[in-house]
Amino acid sequence: MRGKRISYAAGVLALAGSLGLAAPAAADPAHPAGLRVWETIQFSGQTELHPAPSTACTTTSFVVRAEFNNTPHTLKFFRSTDCTGHAITIPANDLHSFPTFPARSFRLA
Repeated sequence: MRGKRISYAAGVLALAGSLGLAAPAAADPAHPAGLRVWETIQFSGQTELHPAPSTACTTTSFVVRAEFNNTPHTLKFFRSTDCTGHAITIPANDLHSFPTFPARSFRLA
């Protein structure tokens, strides 16, 4: 189990480096500004890019388990499809996975 944790942590760090997290959001055309979400905590599988998240509730087409918030905005992710109930808050310019939180919608905080 420890080997898996170390391998997973190394993979996340490598992904963070490849995403250019230290660079300004709009400076890297390979990683456009906006919110990118994935269906797995390994940042794989189905993915969606939401270029301009807003205060309106957005429902994803799959359960989200990881995100790259490449925006200057704080976001809230919800388990429901209508942005109600329990939420987690994701800061601007954040790379995060949530293995125990099945997100189904989001909006600006």
